[in-house]
Amino acid sequence: DPIIGFGRHLLGSDDATCSPGTHALTCNASTSCEDCAPGYYCEGGASSPVACPAGTALASYGGSSAADCSACGAGDYNTLEGQAACTKCPAGYSCADAAATPQPCSPGAYSLGGGDECVACPAGHFCSSTGNAPARCENGTYSLSNWAYCVSCPAGHFCPNSALVPTQCPAGTASLGGEGAGGCTVCALGTYANVSGLVTCAQCPEGHSCADVAAAPVVCANGTYSALGDYLCRDCEAGTTSGVGA
Repeated sequence: DPIIGFGRHLLGSDDATCSPGTHALTCNASTSCEDCAPGYYCEGGASSPVACPAGTALASYGGSSAADCSACGAGDYNTLEGQAACTKCPAGYSCADAAATPQPCSPGAYSLGGGDECVACPAGHFCSSTGNAPARCENGTYSLSNWAYCVSCPAGHFCPNSALVPTQCPAGTASLGGEGAGGCTVCALGTYANVSGLVTCAQCPEGHSCADVAAAPVVCANGTYSALGDYLCRDCEAGTTSGVGA
């Protein structure tokens, strides 16, 4: 057959149809066979080019069957037919279905691009943007898996590990919130917290001692006394007396 250019030849009287990988093209009453363009395959004969389906691509000329259309790789997509290349899934989206539109990550998940799934934001981190890498929680805050933001450690608790649920303040301590690895504040002399998880320490009541800030107040014995906020009972002065709990 006479050659007229790259990937093209004229159909002569002995030519019945174009060979696989080419298709017939008529121009100015002359018909020639031309290589199938990228994104399409040509089975030969008198058939027209067939577009590769969505979710696939064909980069080269001369495709001759549907098998020449390659499926998009993991993290790539293509929503259109007849494409020469697939597109990388954008950051903040998942592309589990290579033939469908990318789906945005939900709050608390993220992707950095080129992924077929969104990833849960790990505990101890926050993901304020679904397209950025997770960032660590600051001291005194915490987050659990799939949380978008870190939150302040609640009152009556401390957060030694920002990836775990808060821990109650032990007896003898208290917290107004936001406590981190340093723990809760120990009760001052003259105050007490005899149960865990308290926000503030209570003043030792009149007529009691609070030598152990983690225990309940102890009633003063006969001949001793204490004022509100005292941590020890005192002996009465000579010539004076007091009853129990005075």
